[in-house]
Amino acid sequence: MKGRQIIEFMSGSRNFRALALFLAGMALMTGAARAADNFLIPRVSVSSPAEKKLEYHVQIQGQIQAEKEAAVYCRENLRVAQVPVREGEQVQKGELLLAVDLDSLSLRIRELEQEIQKMNLQIEDLQTAYQKQVQQQNREFQRAGQDYDETVSRMQSQVSQADLELQQAEEALRQHENQKPQEEMGRRKEKAAEPEENDAEGGTLAEWSQRQQELLQQYQEKQKAYEEILAASEEAVKTAARQLEDAGEETAQDHSGTLLEIEKQKLEDSLENYNKLEQAEGKIYAEVDGRVKTLNISVGSSVGSEPVMILEDYGQSFRFEGSVEEDENLRLEEGMEGVLEADGGNIRLEGVKIREAVLEEGIWQVSAAVDSSAACQAKEAVLSITKESPWYDAVIPRSSLQYGEQENYIIRVREKETILGVETVAEYVPVTLLEKSADYAAVKGEISREDIIVTDADKNIKEGERIRIVRE
Repeated sequence: MKGRQIIEFMSGSRNFRALALFLAGMALMTGAARAADNFLIPRVSVSSPAEKKLEYHVQIQGQIQAEKEAAVYCRENLRVAQVPVREGEQVQKGELLLAVDLDSLSLRIRELEQEIQKMNLQIEDLQTAYQKQVQQQNREFQRAGQDYDETVSRMQSQVSQADLELQQAEEALRQHENQKPQEEMGRRKEKAAEPEENDAEGGTLAEWSQRQQELLQQYQEKQKAYEEILAASEEAVKTAARQLEDAGEETAQDHSGTLLEIEKQKLEDSLENYNKLEQAEGKIYAEVDGRVKTLNISVGSSVGSEPVMILEDYGQSFRFEGSVEEDENLRLEEGMEGVLEADGGNIRLEGVKIREAVLEEGIWQVSAAVDSSAACQAKEAVLSITKESPWYDAVIPRSSLQYGEQENYIIRVREKETILGVETVAEYVPVTLLEKSADYAAVKGEISREDIIVTDADKNIKEGERIRIVRE
């Protein structure tokens, strides 16, 4: 009896172990199936299309600068003794910017005084020489005038005398011609009729002709002499007139003195400025509130003609100057508004407008006007620009957009009835890309805002393939 009970007990234990082994195998197979399912089925994140605008954001790193700058000059050839400011520091109006060495300042003043004194002597010498030249020319003009008058008077006298002698010779010749004897035959007849009258006439035709020849020769000689004297008179008067004209020309003005006067005035102006600097004990102070932009001197250096420093003038308006790499989705343009932040966010200015945007080799160079005086408290700043697109009916995460060889598409989640129940599968939906930003894309296609689309997956998804949603 006891042995039978033992046999029955052992038989029941075997059945129990078999059942346990079966159940354990089923559990193991289920776990393996689930593990295989988890490994093979893509796990996806999803969302739905939305009606919205695309936004483009860009942050432009830059600096705030004064709109205008003030150059600080110092007299040349002076040695710098003190520079209490540094590049980048803010200064207030009336603050000491630099001081020059007083010994070098005194030396420069003495040099200028000596140069001015030397120029005064040079100018005086030039003026004296010019006055002497003018006096000499005046004397020469007076002498030329006297010579001209004497020449005219002398030549007129000679011409008058020659003319008188010519007239006398002409008159003698005319009178002799009036006394010409008649022809020889006529004389014989008259002599026979009036013998006494013919004797009174005296002389023969031959004698008259000889006298006629003598008088004619005298007349011709006088006429030639008159013409020669007249020509000589004209030439002498012309020569005297030219000499008078030459002597009457104004003395050529020498501009050397004028040029020296100009240089002297420059030296005097410079000396006045050096004297003012000496009265200020060689110190130069800021004339505006601002920031030292550039500093071109140091202690011990010599001052040249260039500005010793450049100050950003805080009494004027300000501007933002910055740059950013080109973004294919956003084109910067004049008039765009943004938010300017500086000093770790303590300064925030809204409505800052871009006034110039230039693209150079893939870099946007941006300038914007800044009206607030608070901006001068910071140097580094960030200008944030946001641009919105028009409204779109279907805007999806950019990660949802798939790029195919023929067309773009999205993966829509669809439920499918099977003998095992409802399964979640992937469906390819062709879409047209309208616009895209860094995070979103506006598309057009057979989709609605009620659709659920895949935004991310742990592996590639084939159309119609089962998928598992892990996050919405």
